[in-house]
Amino acid sequence: MSRVLPFARVFAACCPLLAAFAAQLSNIEPTQVTEAAPLSPLVFRQYAVNLREVPPQPTFQAHFDFMNRGDHPVRITNLDPSCGCLRPVLHGDKTEYEPGETGRFYVTMHTANVAPGPHGYSVDVEYSGREQHTESLAFRITLPQKKLSVEPAEVFFYQLSGEAGEQTIHVTDYRGGRPLNVTAAHCDSEVVTVEILPAGQDDDGNPRVPLRISVPEGVPPGRQTALVKIETDDPEFRRVYAAVLVEGPAITPVGFESEKLPTPIPPEGGR
Repeated sequence: MSRVLPFARVFAACCPLLAAFAAQLSNIEPTQVTEAAPLSPLVFRQYAVNLREVPPQPTFQAHFDFMNRGDHPVRITNLDPSCGCLRPVLHGDKTEYEPGETGRFYVTMHTANVAPGPHGYSVDVEYSGREQHTESLAFRITLPQKKLSVEPAEVFFYQLSGEAGEQTIHVTDYRGGRPLNVTAAHCDSEVVTVEILPAGQDDDGNPRVPLRISVPEGVPPGRQTALVKIETDDPEFRRVYAAVLVEGPAITPVGFESEKLPTPIPPEGGR
């Protein structure tokens, strides 16, 4: 009897707490479960490529593999890199992929104008299926000490008034010793010409070779991009590049003048 009495007192003391807890549970409304977001049609084997520290060379290449796991065809509409030093290209220029089909695109990096040290970039893959999608992929690399540069790496010509233009770029060798020689240079655009000028030195005494980039007057309307390919006699840098953008005059629609009708002659005497 003496043991039951303390237990009864404890239970009686806890009853108000149990009642309050039960009342709180009775007021809880069930939470509605939201549907998960649909999966992206394109799935990539790797979403980040890290080449880590690399030896000195003018270009590096990485690739990204993917598959269409959706139930509708997809079309890749654009590969948008975060840096002009990257050139992403779809394998075989293929842009459309059926369900279950795999593909690949390559990312080539030109290092001549990039500072040494670690670098992080991205490539946005824009594609369409049932809806528009964008997938961002990462590309990382650590470059060694600079040995060669092409500056500026990009030149722009805005020929809106139709006048000719020219700019100069420089290939600079920072390695010391015997400098390289530029043996040839040309552009893959018919409106851009390249001329190799006599070699000289920069303000720090590094040997460099200037090249004159020229665009004639009367370029076609619209925008076009091109690549200047510079060949040297150095086994480490056989070929380096510079980008060119040419903006021609805007395309104006052709207007049609309405035919002028003769002024009617009122009849004699009028009305």
